[in-house]
Amino acid sequence: MTLPETVLAFKLLDNAGLSSRDKQLALTASSDVKYTSMKSALQRIFGERMSGPTEITGNVPSITIKQEPVFYTQQNKGAKSKERGTNPLNRFGKRTKCAICQSVFHWAKDCPDKVNSVNFVESESEIVENCNITLFTKEQPPVSEIFVLESACSAIIDTACTRTVCGESWFKQLLERTGDISTVTSSRAFQFGDGKVVNSFMRATLPAQIGSTNCKIETEIVKADIPLLLSKASLKKAGTVLDLKNDRAIMFNKPVELEFTSSGHYCVNIVKTKPEIQNVHVNIEENVLNITDDMSTAEKRKTLVKVHKQFGHATFNRLTKLLNKAGMNNTDSLDLLRSVCENCDICMTNKRPSSKPVVGLPLATEFNEIVAVDLHELEHNCREYNENKKGSEFVKKFFESWISIHGSRRRLYSDNGGEFNNDEVRDMAENFNIEVKTTADYSP
Repeated sequence: MTLPETVLAFKLLDNAGLSSRDKQLALTASSDVKYTSMKSALQRIFGERMSGPTEITGNVPSITIKQEPVFYTQQNKGAKSKERGTNPLNRFGKRTKCAICQSVFHWAKDCPDKVNSVNFVESESEIVENCNITLFTKEQPPVSEIFVLESACSAIIDTACTRTVCGESWFKQLLERTGDISTVTSSRAFQFGDGKVVNSFMRATLPAQIGSTNCKIETEIVKADIPLLLSKASLKKAGTVLDLKNDRAIMFNKPVELEFTSSGHYCVNIVKTKPEIQNVHVNIEENVLNITDDMSTAEKRKTLVKVHKQFGHATFNRLTKLLNKAGMNNTDSLDLLRSVCENCDICMTNKRPSSKPVVGLPLATEFNEIVAVDLHELEHNCREYNENKKGSEFVKKFFESWISIHGSRRRLYSDNGGEFNNDEVRDMAENFNIEVKTTADYSP
């Protein structure tokens, strides 16, 4: 079954996902309520805002109705119910009656005499009922506003216009989409259909794209609700040839599709449109891991660094499994991978801190293996007292109190103080084959 054009137009409007106000605007902008004009009005006004399917076909699947016999019961006219009640009361407290026979046991719809030619009897009491009527007004935008909205980012082909001109509101809409536009001060007089003379206050050069040709349109800007009107001179410069039969035009020696406005004017899009990509499947494959024997060590390292970064700085064990699955598990590649993972600055900065021991391991296993020296105040556990911090004084006391009694030791631990870390102490250590090691303050 093929649907009429009017039904297709309303189905397209319902499937566009618009609000009530937008639907009213689209109906107003459509010259005649047909599918083609409705589609053109929606594309001009809303463009990419439309959601849902935009193509409505006229083929509707047929519906088959299965008819089956139905048995029902009907009460005879003379039959009486066992429980017979009276009609309810009205708001005045009186029993309601049948409008045909004035019975209080039924109403007119159940009256057995309604098939006869009986005149209705009016009630003797006059019943006055109040009726509330609510009047409302529907907001509808003016014709000029609709003309500007449906011509947004489009130019009206007006061969009767002597110079290209546009309104301030239309220019602001274009400015929001295209960005900065160069303007200069201007003052030219224009007279439109209402007979009023309007002076322009600005002249702008608009970057435009008509079809596939990039161009610039110089236009005057006036304070009026009008779209961009392409003058006869501008159309001549573009080499415009109108094909009224096919609703097309040739501009810059290239065919251009034309749209209709609700007033019947031709308009052409001047804003760059994004190319539509439909049913295009693009598969982009990048060979991330490719290590061959012909590659140098630097090239292998560069490839492994790239793999390490692309997999989010994965650990050596996880990348080793990846190399094994790829069949690149030679010893050289694994050694390079271990070096890359261990020397990565980001991995070293963000690595998990190692566990700290509760107690330290013993540094010595036998007596006189390690001796730690430091300067303290007078305490009961001090072995020797020095009068000053000179290195010679320390060497003298060290000989008297330790080496002369216990002999030479293997290692000497001290902090970085000048009394321990000097030439005299190092000379003594070399002579007695003592290893000198320095630690932080108060450690040990």
